Amino acid sequence: MIPLFPLLVVSGIGAIIYSAMHKRTEAVQNTWSSARGQVKRSIEEQQAELDRYYADKKNHLNFRELCNLHYCSHCVANEVHQQLKTPRLLLAEINKTLAELKQQKELLEQKLKLSSSNVAINRIKNDLKSIIIVRKNSFTQRDQLQQEIAEILTLQKKLNADTSELKYRIRDTCGSRGEEWFNRLEQRINARHKSYS
Repeated sequence: MIPLFPLLVVSGIGAIIYSAMHKRTEAVQNTWSSARGQVKRSIEEQQAELDRYYADKKNHLNFRELCNLHYCSHCVANEVHQQLKTPRLLLAEINKTLAELKQQKELLEQKLKLSSSNVAINRIKNDLKSIIIVRKNSFTQRDQLQQEIAEILTLQKKLNADTSELKYRIRDTCGSRGEEWFNRLEQRINARHKSYS
């Protein structure tokens, strides 16, 4: 894996923008770097629990165990949702930096067209090279981060689907206790949706 903000040897305006981005995102990057593996592991472990349940043809778990399995899966999915705020914030910062770099690149290209002094032309060309290096690196970082987010979202989507299926199994296989549990769960979900509206 490529570090998201490797040390770049750049100068001029590219270095200034890169340095500003690095300062804005360093803490967020460190948080995500340390959490990324744990987030993925927690989804995979909970998914393995659900898979074991679904693989067991007898489905021998009792009502309490099934409710606990559903609750644990729900908690993992919620935690993953919260943890994904960090890389999304990082992604927004990278996109902001890319926009700043594009704007600076366009300004420098205009200055280059209007410049007549060789010294000024060389300085502008060096700044443009610097910006191109930083942009290329930022695009690589953005693509890597988007891939990491997409991978975790795919795992979370499967976990959510299996958790939802488990909810209906509890309702359908655990008699009146399962139906009552399901109804209370749906009421809480509906109440939560209304509070967001």
